Amino acid sequence: MDQIEEINTDLIQVKSEQCIVLKTRDGSKIVLTNPDEIGLKEWSISLRTALKCSHELLSGLKKAGKIYGTVSDATSSTSAN
Repeated sequence: MDQIEEINTDLIQVKSEQCIVLKTRDGSKIVLTNPDEIGLKEWSISLRTALKCSHELLSGLKKAGKIYGTVSDATSSTSAN
C-alpha cells in the first residue's frame, strides 16, 4: 500500500468494463475489474479505506522517527553512513 498514491473514487470505463484504477508513485496504473458491479464497488470502498489507514500509519511512523530519532527505512540508514 505504500507504493499506491491514489485510488479513483469513481469506477472508470476501460475496454467496455467498469474498473477501479490505482495510481502508483512511479506513475504506473493498476486496473482491477470484477464482473459483479456490487462486488467491484465493495472492493473500491475497502481499498480506499485500507489506503487511508496505511497512509495514516506511515505518516505516524515518520513523525515518531523524527521525534525519537529512529530511521524507518533501510535506504535512509545506508545513505547516512
